[in-house]
Amino acid sequence: MLNQFLKVSSVIGLIFLGASVFADEQEERRPYPTFGIETFACSYNEGKDLADLLKVSQKWSRWATENFEVPYSAWLFSPMFYDKAPNHDVFWLGTSDSMVTLGAVQDQWIKTGAKYQKAFDKVVTCDSHTLFQGESLRNTLASTASGNAQFFACSFKDDATPEKFLAGTKGFRDFVDTLGLKEGVWRWWPSAGHFNQPDWNFLEIVGTASLEERFANKAKYDASNGDSVWFENNADNMQCAYVADANYIQIK
Repeated sequence: MLNQFLKVSSVIGLIFLGASVFADEQEERRPYPTFGIETFACSYNEGKDLADLLKVSQKWSRWATENFEVPYSAWLFSPMFYDKAPNHDVFWLGTSDSMVTLGAVQDQWIKTGAKYQKAFDKVVTCDSHTLFQGESLRNTLASTASGNAQFFACSFKDDATPEKFLAGTKGFRDFVDTLGLKEGVWRWWPSAGHFNQPDWNFLEIVGTASLEERFANKAKYDASNGDSVWFENNADNMQCAYVADANYIQIK
């Protein structure tokens, strides 16, 4: 599972034909808010751990709050459930209102962030930096300060169309809305980064504020035969597989 998560982290930057066609054709009629995402896949340097990274991140957060001219939020993700030892210890997720504002943040970081880059480099070594365009399907979380995230990799079938994809999404989301689940659901469309072609078209992430909440949601979903409703709406368009699990802490 985690090996797939690590693959996800290293390839989430490439738009290839199948994904871009769907993304482009939906752009003007997407019913859900979009935003920009960047990720880093990192490992702790010898003798360093999450506590050290949090110390640097807290100082960076104060600096970023004072200096960034556009919105930017950030989280640290640590692998949670897995069946093989992960190749990376921690993942950085940064988001902004759009790809344009995310680009502005990165431009500013390149110009003024050298001091904090050196501080981060003393704690972690990162070998992947990738971009997504995010899409927010649902957010009923009371807070995103900490929690758990499940990652699903989804691929379109040969006869899928944007029309069927949007209709399937709406049908399933309307069903989920009746369950009263406390969760966030996001789609990540690959944009820039690694040049190995992934074997999926987009990622879908389900976040909850705690593991207790996650499994309470699952119990409600199963009691309403959620998987059957998902297949009714989506099985002729795409297939999705659970690939990774992580706990997260918000740092900005």
